[in-house]
Amino acid sequence: MLGLVTPHGTLVNAGVLLFTGQLRHAEDLAYVQRRTPAGELVVNEHLQAPLLPAIQRIFDRIGARLDRTPVNLPGGQQLQLADLPEAAVREAIINAAMHRDHRRLGVINVEHTATRLVVTSPGPFVSGVTVHNLLTTSSRSRNPFLSTAVRTLGLAETAGAGVDRMYAEMARLGHQPPSFSADLDQVQVTLLGGSPNTYVARFVATLPADEAEDADTMLVLLTLLARRTVTADVMVPVLQKPEPEARAVLDRLGSESVALIERTRESVRRTRPVYRLREHVVALLGPALTYHRRTTDEYDRKIIGLVREAGEVNARMVKLMLDLDTAPASRVLGDLIERGILVKTSHAQRGPGVTYGPGPLFPKRPRR
Repeated sequence: MLGLVTPHGTLVNAGVLLFTGQLRHAEDLAYVQRRTPAGELVVNEHLQAPLLPAIQRIFDRIGARLDRTPVNLPGGQQLQLADLPEAAVREAIINAAMHRDHRRLGVINVEHTATRLVVTSPGPFVSGVTVHNLLTTSSRSRNPFLSTAVRTLGLAETAGAGVDRMYAEMARLGHQPPSFSADLDQVQVTLLGGSPNTYVARFVATLPADEAEDADTMLVLLTLLARRTVTADVMVPVLQKPEPEARAVLDRLGSESVALIERTRESVRRTRPVYRLREHVVALLGPALTYHRRTTDEYDRKIIGLVREAGEVNARMVKLMLDLDTAPASRVLGDLIERGILVKTSHAQRGPGVTYGPGPLFPKRPRR
């Protein structure tokens, strides 16, 4: 069933690697665990053949040492999210075992701390694969019998999906994508985790499964956590796709069926549009948006300063000062009222006659 037996009833090399100890050294793994990246060794274990139980042993070792954070979803469900996504960890180790150069002597090294995993395997990338096309190059294996058997056993994703899975799993927790480096002697992948961004994790949990598991979707979302807008040109190196394909990804995510992003008003009719997160997505992600926090602080500072000088403000003054449209200006004022920084000071219900002054939590002037 695994395709590891010859017509003569003997094991192919991949079967020998997986199930016997007859090929020494080429299939060995080393597992090192530290409390911190530069800290003392807690575990230093050398795992010899057969390859299959050695891999499972490392999975068990890592799984026992992963810290988990409970995240409550709006519907009452609770997720237990590991600081390093287990699916990404498994793919990193399995990929090293499947694609290493088994003709070379050497050990697959797995170095693990609570928030970091580094996997180093002997040999270069397969011909045609580089750090710049991992997400898009067609599936290639140096050891096709081994790769097929590992996937049949359910230890790895289908062909060509393992790296995508690593990227998606890291991004959906708000972590940076895997970092790959390679030369003629080895390939190394690094996963940097830590406590998950709960705002990102909650939002991703509301997405359809196809989108939450899609590397392109997660990478666009991750990019827009730190950038207010993106273009297809910006996403080319991130998605590892040519510009037309990157633009197609953005258009798909901007469609009403997905409704994750939208074209900015100024670029709706441009051939090279600019995209931003939709308003409801911004509201759900909240503090996960780094630029949103900076903008909020800046808005507060400017409006507070204006109120101190003029005694009160209205929506028109806020629009002109912050260069906002009517709806965003109203949201800014509403947020300040909700936080007690401003209060309504007029009887008018609509228009420029509606004014706002210092509320109970309006900051006092610092003493000189």
